[in-house]
Amino acid sequence: MQPFAYANPTTIQEAVGLLGSRWGEADILAGGTDQISLMKEYLHKPQRVVNIKNIKELSGIKNSSAGFVSAPLLLWMNWPRMPMSASSPQL
Repeated sequence: MQPFAYANPTTIQEAVGLLGSRWGEADILAGGTDQISLMKEYLHKPQRVVNIKNIKELSGIKNSSAGFVSAPLLLWMNWPRMPMSASSPQL
């Protein structure tokens, strides 16, 4: 595996800043076992890996005018454990 920088941001703004401006410079990790396998085989060589699993804004279920919306990092195995309160903006 080629050496790379690893970042673990806690906000969306921090993650966007770490991603860089050039295509292929950085990759997003949100589980990513396939990505790590490709890196081990030298098939994929990002300079930086940005782990987004700890960004709270990207997980959970939100109640909107369109109905319930799941955030990008919602794990379906956690769905039954999510509190379902209609008065809460994030359920």
